[in-house]
Amino acid sequence: MATVLKQSRRFCESIWFSLLLFAYAALIVLVKGEVWGVLSFACIISLLLVLCEDITVTTLPFLLACTFVLKCYNSFDTFIVFAPLGVIPIAAFLYHFIKYRKPFKIGKSFFGISAVAVAITAGGALFISPDDYFTGTSLFYIAGLGIGMVGTYLLMRSQFVERDTYSLRERLFAIFFIAGLFGTFMIGAYYVENFKALWEARTINIQWSNNLSTLMMFFLPIPFYYALTKNRFFIFVGFLFYLAIVMTGSRGGLIMGGIELALCCLFVSVYDKPLRYVTFLLCAAGL
Repeated sequence: MATVLKQSRRFCESIWFSLLLFAYAALIVLVKGEVWGVLSFACIISLLLVLCEDITVTTLPFLLACTFVLKCYNSFDTFIVFAPLGVIPIAAFLYHFIKYRKPFKIGKSFFGISAVAVAITAGGALFISPDDYFTGTSLFYIAGLGIGMVGTYLLMRSQFVERDTYSLRERLFAIFFIAGLFGTFMIGAYYVENFKALWEARTINIQWSNNLSTLMMFFLPIPFYYALTKNRFFIFVGFLFYLAIVMTGSRGGLIMGGIELALCCLFVSVYDKPLRYVTFLLCAAGL
């Protein structure tokens, strides 16, 4: 039994499991099964929480679900009927942090997150009425983005530890890279499906554009890091990520993503001379 458990954990930490998750998420997008996709990914994450001590195995499925669920706009009535099933991930979450509990650790981000929590909690307290401040919706956001974020940080920070089998930083970078590829796939699939309508309209109006472009901006620097540390070919993936941001039609993504792209190109140009010419040519081609 111990051997089976060990092998199962090893598989869940492997690139093959990550590729299976990617393929499954891609299938969900292609068949427009985002609702049951969220439910199935919640079950997958719950199983991983129970099975694995390493919390990082839940990061990729969480990011994939957060990406394709962006298409479920104004879907409260759709998902609320599944609320009773929430007991499954809640129970798995509690089991994981009890079974695999570790002492709390305070890192460099703790004080910044705490300051933000204080600002959010106190923000507007002197300028709005108590009736408005203490509404259910207001308290939900204040607690979730305030003290809730501090508690989440302490829980997650205690779980992110260096291991003998892999580098924590490299593992997280790989997860973000795969998530970026999925975001690129999702916008590509949308264009293939709606090409005729987009061509006739001559405009891009994707409801989830801002949200997807924001996620893609988190993932954008990873290919440039890989271009320096692994293979220069990854520089093209970096520009592909930015192209996906542009194709969302998000003006914020276009501007802020463009600034981020310029900084990434500047960084790799400083540390790798051949890449300096490649980035120049790619930027010139884009202009």
